[in-house]
Amino acid sequence: MTGTTTRLPPLFDRTLDRQRAVNKWPRRHKANTIMAVRIRMKRVGAKNTPVFRIVVADGRSPRDGKFIEEIGTYQPLKKGDNFTLNLERAEYWVGKGAQPSDTVASFLRKARRPVAK
Repeated sequence: MTGTTTRLPPLFDRTLDRQRAVNKWPRRHKANTIMAVRIRMKRVGAKNTPVFRIVVADGRSPRDGKFIEEIGTYQPLKKGDNFTLNLERAEYWVGKGAQPSDTVASFLRKARRPVAK
């Protein structure tokens, strides 16, 4: 059998063509992807001494994982004024589409309230 070549079945050729078509350039740029940004709390305190940082993070990252920016703190055991929040940065991120968690949303409402004299 000299001079003969083995040809793959036509179905296999079409599958390869589809894969090549999918992998062709230009690929979609990553800037077009939508990222679910959340404003939430990250726990940093010791056992039985909770302390939280208010952070802007990708919604897919774990609670205590990496974050984009730290914008405040929350100390639940402290009486009175137990949270700090950079309202300017929080408003910036909310304007960009970041979704605050329920607790952080209540902090934002309190921070926006005018101070009673």
